[in-house]
Amino acid sequence: MSDSVWFVYLLMCTGQKIYTGVTPDLPNRMRLHREGKGAKFTRMNRPVRLLAIKPCQDKRAAMQLEAHIKRVPAAGKHLMAELWLQQYPIDQAAQDVLAGQ
Repeated sequence: MSDSVWFVYLLMCTGQKIYTGVTPDLPNRMRLHREGKGAKFTRMNRPVRLLAIKPCQDKRAAMQLEAHIKRVPAAGKHLMAELWLQQYPIDQAAQDVLAGQ
């Protein structure tokens, strides 16, 4: 049985740090990160842009993927972002939410 679609996402933050997170509501989560309410990491390392997203069938699958990605070095996350972008392009609206537009 599936909840709803959940997303794993990669954010480029200040200092070239990459944040990995999960959410069922991407626009709201990006808004929270922008407002400094999304996570302690993104309060300290402000998000600059959304690198990539990957839809998952449910929360469990998203959290398992997130846990795996958090163990991957930055170079691997950049490669993953490139591959995800080919499969799941990010529309300008998603970028605009993070930018506060």
